[in-house]
Formats: sequence, structure tokens, C-alpha cells
Amino acid sequence: MKLCLNGHEWAKRQLQKQGTAFEALDNGFRSCADPPKLQATCDRLGPEDIDRLLRKWLDRLPLPLSPKDREAGYDWQWSIWQMEVSLTPIFDRPQKGREFFEEVMRDNLDLSRPDRLQLIFDRRVTKATLGPFRTRVMQEGVHPSLHRQYKNFDLKQYFKEGRGLRTEGTFRNPKDFEVHQGLANLPYLQRLGRHIHRRRLEVERVSHNGGLSGDSIQKVVQPTVTEEGAGTEVWRSAGDGLVGGAELVHPFDPGISQPRSASSRGRPAGSRCRLLLGRPDEL
Repeated sequence: MKLCLNGHEWAKRQLQKQGTAFEALDNGFRSCADPPKLQATCDRLGPEDIDRLLRKWLDRLPLPLSPKDREAGYDWQWSIWQMEVSLTPIFDRPQKGREFFEEVMRDNLDLSRPDRLQLIFDRRVTKATLGPFRTRVMQEGVHPSLHRQYKNFDLKQYFKEGRGLRTEGTFRNPKDFEVHQGLANLPYLQRLGRHIHRRRLEVERVSHNGGLSGDSIQKVVQPTVTEEGAGTEVWRSAGDGLVGGAELVHPFDPGISQPRSASSRGRPAGSRCRLLLGRPDEL
């Protein structure tokens, strides 16, 4: 017997019973009037709920084991055939979300290499560790998706409905994480899936912040001048929350006498103008 249960749809039915308003995003959530209640509802789904649903059907379907057989101790044991844990951050500006996802694909194609997998899965991978480990980029129409594989576990990312960065972690064999397939291990796999999502998001955030914003680049390539048109030095201490800098050489203001430097070989010395790169949240 096989039971397929969509946790998002289960959570939607629970919110409807409680009278909590929400906006759907396909089979997920785009918004909710009470986010803490939504999270608590998702956390509540456990082995007991699934077992109760299965037991309801045992009395309705024609099965080899009768109620008398079950009373005598012959019963069904439930196992996890496949389990998915998902995370869907919603972007207020969808265009920025799509740009972020495209940069994630470009900058993290090597995350499935054995020497980097531990950044996400927090597990040491050696030459003796059985794979496979791989990264795939697949495309359906104009919608790409990024797949990272650790043994039988698949970590898939795509931009869902033009609004959210959907990440789906699929456990196909819990033994890859040293637990058996019994339904009692559902809470552990839930926590493990969320832990993988948090580590993955942190790795992508750090790699994404390695680039300069457009405003920061302009500050580097454009000379800094005063209102009178003369070059000026722009530098502030670390106490202002500013980090980094570039030192560029500009000619002195024409109205100022130009001294000569021994290293300039007869050329006028340049003024050194330090240009600010940006604040920490721009790097």
C-alpha cells in the first residue's frame, strides 16, 4: 500500500478550518495573515497524523489482513518511501529574486563537489564515501532549475511562479543519513531537511554578497571631487560602519602648485584620492 500526502494542502485545510486567511502560491503559500500560526500548523504534522489517516483506510479497503488478524498482533508497519522538505522565500521585488537565483546558479555550480558538499550537508566526504555527487542544470521552456545530488538525496531549486525561490530537499533513502525508513523518523528528517536548507541559504548568501552593487562600482570608477571641482580624499573610519577602499591617483587641481616626486621621473606627482567601496551590506 502506498499513500501520497501533500503537506502544503494539508496545512491549507487546517488554516481554513481555523478561519485564517492566506494566499496560495500553486501548492504552497505566498502570504498568510498569521505567519506564526502557519508555521505552527506545518510543524504539527507528524507520524501520528499520517498513521491515523492510514488506519482510516484500512477498514475500507479489501486487504489480506482482517480486523481479527490485526487484533491477534498481525499488523501493518509504515515506512517512508520518499519525503520532501521545502522552503519558499517570497520576494517583494520578483525581478531581484530572479536575478538572485540566476547568480546562485552561476556561482554555485561546484557545490556538489565532494570537497564542498559538507558546506551544505555538514558531513565529511572522503574517497571512501559512496556517491553519486553531482550538479545538474535543467530547463523547462524558459524556467531553469538547479539540482544538487548527495547519494540518493536531491536538492532542487527553481523560481516558482515568478515570486518565490523554491528549494525542495527530497529524501529517497533515509539510510543515507544513518536512520532507517520507519515512520517514527519523520520528525528527525524534518529537522535535518530544514538544517540543510539553512546551511544552503547561508552559503548562497555569502557567495552572492561577494559582488559589488552598481552604486559601489560607480563610486570606484568615478573620481570624487569637491563642489569647486577639485579632487578630494574620501575616507571614513571603521566606526562609521564603512569597509574597504580603493586608492586612485588623479592630477592635482590646476590652481595648486604641483610638487615633483623623486619617483615620478620628472612628471608631476599625482594626488592620492581614496574612494569608498561601500557599506558591509553592499558587499
